[in-house]
Amino acid sequence: MNKMQRLFHYAFLGIIGLSLAVQTLQFGAAMSGSTHVLLESAVEQGGLVVMLGSVVAFLKLLLNLVRGVRQPAARLSALCYGLILVWPLVLLAIGAGNAVSTQAEPPLLRETGGAVRRVPEPRQHVSAQFLAGQAWAQVHSPAMRSECQGSEEFIRGCFVRILEARKEQETAGHEWASQNRPRRVSACKGDTPHFVLGCHKWYMEQSGAARTWPFGATTTEECREEVNANYEAAHQLYLAEGNEHGAEVNRHRHWIPDLQSCEQVDRKLQDPMMAQAYARLSTLVEKMRGGARPTGEEQAAFKRDYTEMAKVPDQPYKEAYLKLANEYLERMAGTDQDNLPQ
Repeated sequence: MNKMQRLFHYAFLGIIGLSLAVQTLQFGAAMSGSTHVLLESAVEQGGLVVMLGSVVAFLKLLLNLVRGVRQPAARLSALCYGLILVWPLVLLAIGAGNAVSTQAEPPLLRETGGAVRRVPEPRQHVSAQFLAGQAWAQVHSPAMRSECQGSEEFIRGCFVRILEARKEQETAGHEWASQNRPRRVSACKGDTPHFVLGCHKWYMEQSGAARTWPFGATTTEECREEVNANYEAAHQLYLAEGNEHGAEVNRHRHWIPDLQSCEQVDRKLQDPMMAQAYARLSTLVEKMRGGARPTGEEQAAFKRDYTEMAKVPDQPYKEAYLKLANEYLERMAGTDQDNLPQ
């Protein structure tokens, strides 16, 4: 093996090793439900590495199978590459075995990273402590499992009731939205974040341009209001569950970028006609404040601009123009009623 062949050989081994590492990370993230930002990034960006590593391992397998006819040592290499190719199946089998063993265990409550990974099912023969925990939660309405104090069975019964209450609140929010049909995300309001999320769920299930980004907003300010309403309930849940890391990840990955995107809304709506009409009217009003009277040409231009501006959807730019137009009309009203637009 010459120097160049050796270099390619080690490069291919590096790709295969990186592929195995990414697959193992993906498996670990799926099993643990980790929300660490670096681990999530490795999992999301590792698909190409896994595919490239599998292709290289397959080609090396074929090459060593051919060489194995005359070189017994190549057969061992072929076996190793074959094991590398079946490694995803090994991980799949481990995951399936873990799922079976998890189902066989008593359905303990698990909260990882602020998210419930498995909803506990009541045992066939519930204990008195389990029922006592449910009854206590029914009366005191705890929001978190940490508020349930007592034996394991008491806590389990208490948390089962918490999950049921959350589901009931989401269902109530969804039903409210289906009856009232809110046209904006910000219209989803309620006493609990789960009620709001249920309303959000109904909103997102609907089709139509008004329910696509930016949530039907026509101005930057409206867009900010809709984005904040869209993320606030989930942010509150993260913080209530003590998952400050998850809240920060969600805020920096989604909330803040969406708010920044809102800056584009006004830019798209403010066409040259609006800017020019506002500039003409502003100059005209300043002239009238100084005691001058508009010429016939200026009055005709105002009528044309006013008619065109009336066709524009409501937004802050239009509101500013109409406010200035009212001042113009008030100043003209005492001298020439014919200047009022029809």
